[in-house]
Amino acid sequence: MGAGHSLLANKVREMMNIFIDTNILLDFYRLSKSDLEELRKIAKLSETKKIKLLVSDYLKDEVYRNREAVIARTVAEFIGTRIELTLPPIFKAYPEYEAISKLIRELKKIKEALLDAIKKDIRKSALVADSVIADLFKSTDIIPVSEDVLRAGIDRTHHAKPPGKRGSCGDSVHWEWLLRSVPKKADLFIISNDKDYESPLQPDKISAYLSEEWRIKKTSKCTLYSSLASFLKDHFPNIKISEEAKSVPATEKKSQPAFPSLAHEIANAAIDYLSVNRVGDMFRELAKNPLQEALLSIESTPLQQILKDSYVSPLQLALESAEKNSIQQYLESLKANQLQEILKAAAPIMLKKDPETSGENKK
Repeated sequence: MGAGHSLLANKVREMMNIFIDTNILLDFYRLSKSDLEELRKIAKLSETKKIKLLVSDYLKDEVYRNREAVIARTVAEFIGTRIELTLPPIFKAYPEYEAISKLIRELKKIKEALLDAIKKDIRKSALVADSVIADLFKSTDIIPVSEDVLRAGIDRTHHAKPPGKRGSCGDSVHWEWLLRSVPKKADLFIISNDKDYESPLQPDKISAYLSEEWRIKKTSKCTLYSSLASFLKDHFPNIKISEEAKSVPATEKKSQPAFPSLAHEIANAAIDYLSVNRVGDMFRELAKNPLQEALLSIESTPLQQILKDSYVSPLQLALESAEKNSIQQYLESLKANQLQEILKAAAPIMLKKDPETSGENKK
């Protein structure tokens, strides 16, 4: 029996231990169906014990906790796309002009139908990415993170030890959990695009501190991959994903909306004295029906369209969840410039609805 146990331990050590970080899994919500079906093969490798996927309840919770915010950002990008073709008035005299106008109207209807369809699947957790992530989690054991590991992660963050950053202990908890979950002498592969694991001197290599800590405590090697594509290329080249998926592009910086000058000036002045709590209140207001009336009352069509298309719909989508933190999750998913745009657009309306803020929070 002792020999059998030793053989099993050797097999566990020889199996490829893989930790796919939350940020990589959340990127699944930006991939095409064909790429996701290829990535589903990873679950098969895990099911057949070709690899050992390391998943904790902490990681699983992180993925589902941030799911809506990531999807909301992607939906916002889609809503923000314009289906327009501006032609000089001289073209209106020709029948082809009406044909083009009709096609544009049809395209807008199709866009709305597509948006409705994806919203239904989002609510039902029926996206292809949902299915693939669920398969990955089902293919392996979900190991709980103990109170000791949580405390160790918090302590690690407090002492500014990598990985992780001040105010966030998530990566530290993952690392402490990995130190306790991976068998001694077993190599580890971490797939994460989080710079907290990375060496500042050698991009795409794990930091020297973490590498040495792993070597001393586990007498084995820890290797970092910054993308799933690069890992698959080196170890499972039969799993092929598109060039587009190999480098999921960062959200492009949006140009500043062309707000009417007066509204823009009022918004700039409003932001100067809006408190943090007031910002939260503003976003809660965006989910309420009175905002629709406010939008209809705005004389400026461009501003009305920017608010309705680019901000209101994705916010409503994010807020449909009953989770208390859904607003915060959506805010955290936005880049600073996007948040500023939303504030500038929303402030004039909110100020009209809540005159008490005038001067009260002004610095």
